[in-house]
Amino acid sequence: MMKYKRLSALLGLTLGLVGGITTLVDPVIPRSVYAESENIIQHDEFGHAQAVIDKPVAPEQMKQVLLDNAEAIRSGDLIISNQTGLSGHITEVLAPLFDKLPAYSGNSFSDRFISQLTLANDDLNSQDFKDLMMVIKNAPAPSKGGGSAKVISLDLSNNHISDYSSDNQAGDSGYLWMEAPYQKVDPDVKMPTLTVNEKRTAIVPYDRIYSLFNYGTPYMWQNANQFDEGSRFYLKSATMQSGNHFEDPNPRSIPLDYSKNGWAQLADSNEAREGLQRVALIKSDPVKWSFLTDYIREDGYTVDQYEALLKKQLLDMNNLVVNNIPQGAKTIDLRVNAHGASSTGVEAVYRFSLASSSSGSSTPVTPSSSSAASSSQFSSSTPITPSVQPDQDKVVPEKEFDRKIADVGQAVYSLKKVYLYKDASFNKGQRIASYTKKPRINRPMFVVTGHMYSNNGRLRYQVRDVNHHSKTAGKKGYITADWSYVRPVYYRSEHQTLTVINPKGVNSYKNKNLTGKIQNFKQGSQLKVESFVKHNLTTRYRLSNGRYITGNRKLVTTGKQKQPKQIKVKKIIYRYNNANFGKRLSKVKKGTVLKVRSWEYSHPYLMTTFGVKRYQVTGGYVTANGEYTEVVK
Repeated sequence: MMKYKRLSALLGLTLGLVGGITTLVDPVIPRSVYAESENIIQHDEFGHAQAVIDKPVAPEQMKQVLLDNAEAIRSGDLIISNQTGLSGHITEVLAPLFDKLPAYSGNSFSDRFISQLTLANDDLNSQDFKDLMMVIKNAPAPSKGGGSAKVISLDLSNNHISDYSSDNQAGDSGYLWMEAPYQKVDPDVKMPTLTVNEKRTAIVPYDRIYSLFNYGTPYMWQNANQFDEGSRFYLKSATMQSGNHFEDPNPRSIPLDYSKNGWAQLADSNEAREGLQRVALIKSDPVKWSFLTDYIREDGYTVDQYEALLKKQLLDMNNLVVNNIPQGAKTIDLRVNAHGASSTGVEAVYRFSLASSSSGSSTPVTPSSSSAASSSQFSSSTPITPSVQPDQDKVVPEKEFDRKIADVGQAVYSLKKVYLYKDASFNKGQRIASYTKKPRINRPMFVVTGHMYSNNGRLRYQVRDVNHHSKTAGKKGYITADWSYVRPVYYRSEHQTLTVINPKGVNSYKNKNLTGKIQNFKQGSQLKVESFVKHNLTTRYRLSNGRYITGNRKLVTTGKQKQPKQIKVKKIIYRYNNANFGKRLSKVKKGTVLKVRSWEYSHPYLMTTFGVKRYQVTGGYVTANGEYTEVVK
């Protein structure tokens, strides 16, 4: 991930503290460029050296100025701005400087060639960026050992860079941090022509945009001409979290309303692709990868259903819907923002030509579902036709999105690791508690007490911890409302069959308010459902016999799920008094067949550990580790 510095003064202070300025020498005054009284070397309030060239200079003259001041520039800042003649001469001007910069074998931080290289408002384009990356990559190593970066920080503000695919941010071969805000259109980077239908909607191909970035998840901004400082923080990219990614994929992406000064996140397809890789593993060896199948079935899918859903998700992710394009518009400019977890990031502005769906002047093509496309795949005369039909291209009704947001009073649980914060801004220092990813039957649960938005516009749930046997029970604060992390505990749709997954079973009742207990269904029981019933902020299922059971996902799951009935011991194991293996009770010999009463996980109330699967058998609890036991029935 890239990391960025916003203020060179702060970087200068850091260099001063570690002795970076002690190597600077008096600069040589350049000839025939500035007046004799002027000096390109300046010092900030911390004593940090800055070489500043902000008056128009011919490339050949600039090259000589930099060579004359190479000793002073090393470990300092180089600021080259307002140079409209620099484009096309990056290699010619900067490569000799990097070759001449002296290496230093002292303090490791001082080994860096240039602490901050600023090329701002220089009319640089994407080819210039490519040349810059090559210059930095080919520069000599800063020290004899070959370690450390050649540039600490890059600032490429206010240029015409649109293609960052040649980015080589990587320590020894490049730079450490980069920011490139406020870019303008690079006319040499061609984008596909978009076909606009009668409802003023077009489809922007995601893969073409993604191919121009070497990192991050881009966000798209509607207004390419106005982009204020505060708005940048609304566009920060979510960090990809590790995990099994076997949760219900969300195929919808937020349409971009071109009539408003808004934004939309281009979908991150990593989870779907990882899911398909795991599906491939399952199909290659169903027995070996059976535990992956369990993750899918927990959410009510067969492997084939899940694979189909992921493929559809990838197809939907490939395109961004843009609505309310102005009547008569010939082009639209869209701003893309991409960055790492702690960066201000880089931007690009792309100009798309528009064609009417009724013009018939060119042959439209359907957006590709591939993950990456080369620049040559598209030309400015090739229109893209929306894959949706005229009667289907309306924005998804607001209520369809609302159904994903839990109401006040509803229960939610976390699917992945989440934190409870003191306020909605989610500062690391304000974390109250952490909740790790846990098995479905033990997922951390909360009651929503309110909704709040962070400073950058992200929805948060104000909640109360209702994990009654946990040390965190009763704590109050804020958690994410991201659908991929937190979802309602109760099912919201109809299903024909349910399987009980709670180790203690599920009770059936006479009334939908769950009064008048009639029967307990053991774990593994498969129940036929007659209807789906809402009760206040929860849901119930009415069985074929007229009785009611809960719709709590921690207690039941959809479809028919097989329950292990017998296991065979493959190696010597022991019985224990509980699922936490608190006390050893007896030895079980290899080859013994045990009847399984139920399965569960250890430490169900501990929010810092996932837990280990156990089988309850006659006389105690044993391991479910496939190395020691196997299901035989």
